[in-house]
Amino acid sequence: MKNRAFLPLIEQIFMIAVFAIIASVCIGCFSAARQISVKTEATDGAVILAQNTAEMLKKEKNLSEQSTVRYNKEFLPDTEGEYTVISTPLTEDDPFLGGADILVTYNGDQLFGLTVYWQEELPDEK
Repeated sequence: MKNRAFLPLIEQIFMIAVFAIIASVCIGCFSAARQISVKTEATDGAVILAQNTAEMLKKEKNLSEQSTVRYNKEFLPDTEGEYTVISTPLTEDDPFLGGADILVTYNGDQLFGLTVYWQEELPDEK
């Protein structure tokens, strides 16, 4: 008479192996989702910073040289911040049109770029 207790043991081992494979796939999916979430959060922050910088430049209407400002995760100016906003003035032939390129990086990776234009003030003629 053969021992039939070996068959349920193999079945249990097979079920544990399948469970382990499925669990590792799920952990991989959650890890990938977390990375996408972090990247999306950083990109959203970069868009907000670029938009705020563009609005500020359009209001001030003077950018004579390249400027660099760093921000932390709370979007407050910080010399050690993760976000870097670089504003570079555009050289245009039209004296009544000003513009700038805005580039936002996060820990050295370029996330978002924006070009903004504004109408320069006309000189007062008397």
